[in-house]
Amino acid sequence: MLIDNANKIIHTGRRIILKVSQYIYERLNIPLLWERCNNPPTIA
Repeated sequence: MLIDNANKIIHTGRRIILKVSQYIYERLNIPLLWERCNNPPTIA
């Protein structure tokens, strides 16, 4: 569950970075999760 992990939010210039551990990154498959969040399915 994404809510039950330790992470850190970092503000640098105009960017906001979410830092997570390598285990969480791999276990949740963050790249796929991010892609799915940015491309929601269409509702017919």
